[in-house]
Amino acid sequence: MNTMPPVASLSTTGGDYLLSEPDFSSSVSIAKRDTSINVNLIEEYNSEFITKNKGDSYERQYASIYFMRLALLKPRVCQSAQDAWGDMIVAGQKVQYAPRALDISPGKLCYIVGTIYLEITSKPNILEEVTNEFWTDVPDTHTKFTDRQHDEVVIEDESGRVTLTGPALSKYLDLLITGCVVGVLGSETAEGQFEAMQLVFPEMAEQKAIAPNYVEKKYLALLSGLDISGDEHEGIEINLLKEFLMGEMDSIDNTDGTNIVHAIFAGNTFAEVNASSLSGQEDPKRRFQTSEPSKPVEAVDKMLTQLALSMPIDIMSGPTDPTTITLPQQPLHPAQFLRSRALIPSAIRPVTNPCWWDIGGVRILGVGGQTIDDIYKYAAGTDRISMMEHTLRWQHIAPTAPDTLWSFPFQDNDPFVIRETPHVYFAGNQPEFGTSLYSGANGQLIRIITVPKFSETGQIVLLDLSSLECSVISFKAGV
Repeated sequence: MNTMPPVASLSTTGGDYLLSEPDFSSSVSIAKRDTSINVNLIEEYNSEFITKNKGDSYERQYASIYFMRLALLKPRVCQSAQDAWGDMIVAGQKVQYAPRALDISPGKLCYIVGTIYLEITSKPNILEEVTNEFWTDVPDTHTKFTDRQHDEVVIEDESGRVTLTGPALSKYLDLLITGCVVGVLGSETAEGQFEAMQLVFPEMAEQKAIAPNYVEKKYLALLSGLDISGDEHEGIEINLLKEFLMGEMDSIDNTDGTNIVHAIFAGNTFAEVNASSLSGQEDPKRRFQTSEPSKPVEAVDKMLTQLALSMPIDIMSGPTDPTTITLPQQPLHPAQFLRSRALIPSAIRPVTNPCWWDIGGVRILGVGGQTIDDIYKYAAGTDRISMMEHTLRWQHIAPTAPDTLWSFPFQDNDPFVIRETPHVYFAGNQPEFGTSLYSGANGQLIRIITVPKFSETGQIVLLDLSSLECSVISFKAGV
C-alpha cells in the first residue's frame, strides 16, 4: 500500500519557483486536523491501472481484453449457474451445461455462459465521428441510444455467438449491457436463437471486514466537476468551498470543515480548454470552453497549494483534465503544478481513474464518472445508483469499454474486473447527488454514492468514515 504521510507544515511558495527552492520558512494559521488516520492507496489493484510499463501501444487489437474478461468471470458465473440450476429438472430433463455457445441443440434445456453484446441500431458510429472531426468530443451523458423493442441481445464466447430471445428476457433488460458476462438458461429455437428462461450473474465478490470505530466524527470530502477556469469572474462557490475545506468558515448544516480528514477530487477539476486557442482558428465544433489553456492549470495549482496546508488531497483524473482520455486515466503529471509540486506526494497525490483506497480500514473504490455515463446511454433504465449496483453484480467497473468507452488495449488482464467488493463505491461528475446502502447475498454492505458536478450544483459530499452515512453540503446561493 502507498501511505500518504501527514500534511506538510508549509506556508507559501516562492515567486521564482523554477529558479529557486520554495520558501516554506514562514508559518500560517491553519485549522487543526486529525492526521492519525492512515490514507492508503491499494496498490494491489491500482498498479494494474498504470499503463506506463505495458507497452503503451494502441496498435494492438482489443480482442484480448474481452478474452481475459471472460476467462476471469466465467468461473464465477458458472458457480452462480451451478448454485441456481445444478439440480434442476424440467419436464423430465436435467439441466445441462453447454461449455460452448455453439454446442446448444434445438429443444435441449441447457445453460451457456458468455459476454453480452447489444446490437443497438442508433449507436453512434466512431468512423462517422472521426470523419466529421467530432472525435475529441465527450458525448452528451444525458442522451439515450437504446431502444429495447428493436435492439438485439446477443451472447458470445470463444466459439461464436447466438441471439437471445423469449418473453422472460424482458425482466432482465435493466441488467444487460454490452460487455457484462452472464449465464443464460434456455433452449435453442428452430430459428437458431436461444430462448432464455432465466439469467444469472457473477454477483458480488467477497468483502473484507470493516475496521473503523471512531468516537468523534471524521469525514471524507468527495467533490467533482469543479471546472476551475482561472477566470477573474470564477463563481463565488469555489471560494466558499475553499474556505470551508480550510476550516475558515462557520459550520454548515452542523458540519465543521475541521472534521474533514481527507479530500478526494473525483475528476474534472480543470475547466475544458478551448482548442481554437491552440491553433489560432475558431472551430465551432470543438467542445472546449476556456480560451487560455494555462489559466485552469495555474488556478488549480494555486488552490491545491492552499488546501494542502490544511488537509491531504487526492486528485483523480477526469475527462476534462490534462491527462490521457482513455481509461484507466493516468495520474496528472506533477510538472503541471509549479506551486504545489513540492507537496507531491506528501500532501497532494495525483491518482488514477479508477482508484482504490483504504482509509482507516474503509475500502473505497472511486471512478470519475465516465463508466456510469456510458452505461446510462445504452442501458434500459435511468437510475444511476441502480447502474452502479449492477456493476457490482457484474463484478466489472466498465463493461462497455472498449466498445463505446475508450480504454487502453490490455493484452494479459482486464483491470476493470472487481476482485473485491468495496465498503464505499462512488462515481464523480454525476447530474445529482444520490446514495444507497446496497447489500449482497453473502452479507456484503456497500455505501454507493453519486457525487454531483460542483460547477452545476455547488454541492460536495461528506462521508462519515465511522457510520458510512453521507450528506450533501451546498455552497450555491439560495440552496
